[in-house]
Amino acid sequence: MTDDLTTKITRLLHEAAPNPKAAPAAINQTAHGSHNLQIVGDLRISPRIIIQPGPQHLSEAQAYKIHQLIKALVKYQCQAGADPRTAFATWYRRLKQRYRCTSYKTIPADQADAAINWLTAQLVRLRRQSSPNT
Repeated sequence: MTDDLTTKITRLLHEAAPNPKAAPAAINQTAHGSHNLQIVGDLRISPRIIIQPGPQHLSEAQAYKIHQLIKALVKYQCQAGADPRTAFATWYRRLKQRYRCTSYKTIPADQADAAINWLTAQLVRLRRQSSPNT
C-alpha cells in the first residue's frame, strides 16, 4: 500500500469511529406521578427470588445448631488440609441434596431433628477418621 492510500484509509476510519471524548447527546425526560424510574443508558434487571422460611421450616435455633455443626465439620476437614470455602460449600450442598431443598433454612420443620442427627453422625465419623488411635 502506498503512504497516500494508508493515510486516506486511516482518516476515513477515524471519521467513521465515534469520538469517545465527545460529550454525550443531551437527553430530556419528563415524568409525572410517583414511583417513576428514569434510565439513561442500558438497563439490565436480574430478578432475585427470595424465599422467606415460614413456620413449616426450621426454627432459628435449629438453623443455628445446623450452622454450628457444619462449622465443626469444616474445622475437622481444614485440619486435614481442606480449603474452608470448599468444605463449607460441600457440606451445605450435601445437606441441601439430602433434604431436597434450595436453602438449608427451608428444611421442613418435621425433618429438623433428622438433619441435626445426620450432621452429628457425620461429625462423629470425621472425628473417628482423624483420631490417631484408629
